[in-house]
Amino acid sequence: MLVEFVNSVIKELTSYWPELKLVTGKPRHSQSQGSVERANQDIEKMLASWMEDNKTTNWSNGLKFVQFMKNRAFYSGIKQSPYQAMFGTEPKVGLTTSNLPLEIISRLHNEEDLKVAITEMNQNFDDNEENQDKQEKNETKKKQVKNKKKSKNKEKTKNKKKYLNTTETNQ
Repeated sequence: MLVEFVNSVIKELTSYWPELKLVTGKPRHSQSQGSVERANQDIEKMLASWMEDNKTTNWSNGLKFVQFMKNRAFYSGIKQSPYQAMFGTEPKVGLTTSNLPLEIISRLHNEEDLKVAITEMNQNFDDNEENQDKQEKNETKKKQVKNKKKSKNKEKTKNKKKYLNTTETNQ
C-alpha cells in the first residue's frame, strides 16, 4: 500500500511539474530517521483527515492545505512557525485579513451571506468604475470644447491682426 501511495504521489507530481526529476538514494532505515518518519506520518494523517472531511479520495488537492497547516504551526526548535521564519510575519487567515470591510464581516453568518456580500461589492466596484469612466469622458469633452474655443479665439485674433495690418497698409 505504501508503494502504491508513493507511486501515485510521484505520478501526480510529474503531471503538475513535467520537468521534475527524481533521484533515488539508498533505502532509509526508519530507526536512523525517526523524525522524518514522524513527519511523514503526521502528513499522512493530516491528508487522511482532510480527505475524510472533504469526502474525497483526491489527496493531491489537500496537499496545499496540509502544507499550510504544517507551515503555520509553532515549532519549539525555532520558537516560531516556519511561515513566520520565512516571511517575518504570521500568515493572514480568515475574513478579518481580507479586503472586506469590518462592517460587512460583522453581518456575515454563513457562506450565502458571504457570496451576497462579495456580489454586492463587485457590483459597487463595477458601478464606481462606470461612473469614473463617465467622469473621465465628460472631462475629456470639456477639454475638447475648451480647446476648440481657444483655437477659435486664436483664429479670430489672427484674422483681426491681418485685417488691421491690411487696413494700415492701404492707408
